[in-house]
Amino acid sequence: MTAPHGPVLFPASHFVDTSRLEDEKVALLQLHASQEEAMRQAVGVGEGLEALCRRRDSYWGEQVGCAYAEAFVPMRTRGAIKPFNVLP
Repeated sequence: MTAPHGPVLFPASHFVDTSRLEDEKVALLQLHASQEEAMRQAVGVGEGLEALCRRRDSYWGEQVGCAYAEAFVPMRTRGAIKPFNVLP
């Protein structure tokens, strides 16, 4: 399960350094024009998907010593945990 947006306690245990892919990730998010517009209306002008993405990813990156990262935790309740690490 990936980290949720917002002030939610999230006990991340797995991290993936996304620093070299951050610009591409933001560019792909910005292709979703209707979602970008909805985000700007919900949180105000200037705070679209790019700001949300970079803020969250830089927070997790700071926790593990890189510029940007994504955080995850195994979803144990579904019984789908593989016996090997699938994250890089």
